[in-house]
Amino acid sequence: GQKKLSYDIWGDTVNTASRMESSGEAGKVNISGSTYELVKEFFICEYRGKMPVKYKGEIDMYFVNGIRPELLIDMKGLPNEKFRIRLQLLRLLDVEDDMLTKLEKELPENLNFHNLNHTVNVSTQVELIGRAEGISDEEMILVQTAALFHDSGFLDGLENNKQTSCFYARDILPKYEYSNDQIETILLITTSFA
Repeated sequence: GQKKLSYDIWGDTVNTASRMESSGEAGKVNISGSTYELVKEFFICEYRGKMPVKYKGEIDMYFVNGIRPELLIDMKGLPNEKFRIRLQLLRLLDVEDDMLTKLEKELPENLNFHNLNHTVNVSTQVELIGRAEGISDEEMILVQTAALFHDSGFLDGLENNKQTSCFYARDILPKYEYSNDQIETILLITTSFA
């Protein structure tokens, strides 16, 4: 009828998605070259060649054939602990982006020391020292996450900032699939920062 709204969707992404859908096969996962670059360390992919996309030229296409064997539990198709840790390293980038954005927008401007630059410096130093010491990827996830949260309590003022930092970590980290054990370890590290 006359009250029904009609929408048009335009753009490169729509053209790419349309081309991928039309060139896919039933029961197979079809991805673009840009997606392949994000997942190639996790999955075995089969190159399909280039496909023409309107206004974009040719793009690379791949089928995803499964998880890499070294990331499987007994070759049964289920991801193992190594897969989980690699995925957690990617999630750490999201945590970092979200926390730094939150600190940038919400920290009081009158903080001369416990500010965004301080958190970035601590996080950078933690990574450099961790790499120099040869800590594991999982340990790196824990110490870098703790560095990101160590002064988040200042978002709510100067009083009880360590307890408030712990509150933020407990509230935010489950959304990124951190385990309870990981969160408790992060809280211990967070409260030990001077």
